[in-house]
Amino acid sequence: MYKSSSLLARFLGWLLIITMIAAALLVFAPAATAEIPYYLFATVNPAEARAREEAKARAAEESAEEARTARTWVTYYPDDPDAQVPDTQPISIFPDTQAPDTQPIVIGPIPPDTQPITVEPIPPNTQPIYVNPVTRLIGEGMTIASANVYDKMAKGSRVGSMKKGETFNVHQIAGNRFLIEQDDGTYGYVDMAKCNVDLYEAYHLAFETTRSADVYGSPKESKGLLLFTLPDDSDVTLTGFRGKWAMIRFGEEAGYTLYKNITVKN
Repeated sequence: MYKSSSLLARFLGWLLIITMIAAALLVFAPAATAEIPYYLFATVNPAEARAREEAKARAAEESAEEARTARTWVTYYPDDPDAQVPDTQPISIFPDTQAPDTQPIVIGPIPPDTQPITVEPIPPNTQPIYVNPVTRLIGEGMTIASANVYDKMAKGSRVGSMKKGETFNVHQIAGNRFLIEQDDGTYGYVDMAKCNVDLYEAYHLAFETTRSADVYGSPKESKGLLLFTLPDDSDVTLTGFRGKWAMIRFGEEAGYTLYKNITVKN
C-alpha cells in the first residue's frame, strides 16, 4: 500500500514538472525562435530552403528598387490640358529621362496665326486688274456721277462700276481715263469726265498748251468767268481735274481750262 502511494506521488510530480515545462515553452518559444531560419526546422533539404530564402530576398530588393526609381509618364498639352489630340505620344515630366519607345510628339494644335493659308481662286470674269507694285500713287479722287470701271485705258471691257461719291486712289493719267485703285484693292480705268481728282503736290505735272486755251475762274465756260487766254505752247502746271476740266497754274495765276487744250510736256 505504501509503495503504491509512493509511485503515484512520483508520477504526479513528474506530470506536474512536464506540464510546467510545456507551459514555459509555449510562452517563451516563439520569441526565442523568431530569428532562427525556418529551414532549421524544415523537413526539406536545408540547401533548397536556403536558396528559396535568398531568392525571396533578391525579389524584395528588386521590387523596392523599382518602386524607388519608378517614373510616371503623362500626356501633357501645354495649350489646352483638356484637349484630346489623337495619335500623340506622352511626354516625360522628368527631363533627365526618355520614355521608352516613344515617337516624335505633336503638342496640341498649331496656333491660329501659323495655320497654312489656302487661297481660293477668283471666279472667271471677276478678276481685278493688277498693276506693277512700283506704279506710283499720284493723287486721290471721287466720282461725280455713276461710272463704269474698265480693264483697259481705251475701250476695253467693263469689269465693275462705281456710284456717285465713291473715292479712290489715282495711279496714272491714261488718255481720257484714270488708272485707279478702289477701296477694295482692285484696279481699273474710269472716264475722266466722271471724276474730280486732286494730284499730290509732288506730282504736279508739267504740261503745255496745244492750242490757244481760255482759262476760267471755275470749271465752266462762261465769258463772265474768263480770266485770260494762253497762247499755244505755253508751259503750265497741272494740279488736278474737275471732270473734263484741268486745274492749272501759269506763273502766279491759276484757273481751269479744258483738258483737251493741254498735253504732257516732252
